[in-house]
Amino acid sequence: MNNYEHIFFDLDNTLWDFEANSKDTLEELFETYLKKDLPEVEFNELFSAYVTVNGSYWNKYRHGKVSKEDLRVNRFHDTLSSFGLDEFNLAEKISEEYLKICPLKAKLVEGAMEILDHIVGLKIPMVVITNGFDEVQHIKMENCGLTPFFEAVVTSEKIGSKKPYPEIFQHAFSTVGAKAARSLMIGDNHDSDIVGANNIGMDSAYLKLGELPDDFRGRWIIEKLSELKEIV
Repeated sequence: MNNYEHIFFDLDNTLWDFEANSKDTLEELFETYLKKDLPEVEFNELFSAYVTVNGSYWNKYRHGKVSKEDLRVNRFHDTLSSFGLDEFNLAEKISEEYLKICPLKAKLVEGAMEILDHIVGLKIPMVVITNGFDEVQHIKMENCGLTPFFEAVVTSEKIGSKKPYPEIFQHAFSTVGAKAARSLMIGDNHDSDIVGANNIGMDSAYLKLGELPDDFRGRWIIEKLSELKEIV
């Protein structure tokens, strides 16, 4: 076991099941707004396209290449345009409805509650550090019961710095009195969570949901959150 004094979690796809909750939301919106205009398109085909476009926009957002507003609307506009539905007003409406509905979904990554209970039992303070939008992340956490587990929630939007850049980690450390050398970062995104932690001197546990990056830079690799019991 390792004597960590603070544990930092990413939120989306690490604790809160972003992909499942997003898919459920978009399927509702597909039935309401899109099915009649895209009769030949299956929902899973559209969702697959959206996942690719959304991932690209989030990568650009992390590196300051697009604004919050551009990300929110253009990920839908570009997805719909790829199916020949080039209607910006419709994309804006879907974005608006998505942001109302999705944060209220409550599916968690398998084992999330169990590992949080385990860490609470060890009396190790926990912090969420996320690149997600401030108001949305707090709604997600409150609605699915995550909020009481955490000493602090640090969002990139609130402090003006995103993972993997060091400022957001430094802010989180100062908020809870943590030290990089005695802290563990857990996340599913190698570029933001694992590289960011490595650059500032933290240990990290990479929740591997796909292929392992060729340039992997973390200390631990896990495929399920329950495996953290062997680390902390």
